[in-house]
Amino acid sequence: HIKKIIEFREKKGFKMITGFHVSPENFRVGNYIHPGQEGDIYFSTSIEHLYLGKGLGYIYAIECSSKLMKEWDKNLNWYTLKGQMKIIDKIKMTPETIKTLGVKFAECEYS
Repeated sequence: HIKKIIEFREKKGFKMITGFHVSPENFRVGNYIHPGQEGDIYFSTSIEHLYLGKGLGYIYAIECSSKLMKEWDKNLNWYTLKGQMKIIDKIKMTPETIKTLGVKFAECEYS
């Protein structure tokens, strides 16, 4: 489903970085996620290296400008963003969707 949306948007001329952000918050598709108090938004470009953080909620497929991205952890494909990211799709995390998508959560010393 996410792949079809991304392909459609690319055909329409949107230059984008595909990433995934996990949050317990229920944001609307089409809205933007803005940086929190730390001034950064964290995301992964790999569905197999997500950061679970505060527990299950939603996986957001996002698009953002590559100019605002900063690599945070090369091994985990984690990035920070000093700006906003647009939500292009969301998936409620349940045990079934996690298994179907092949979602994995990264383990690291600072997670």
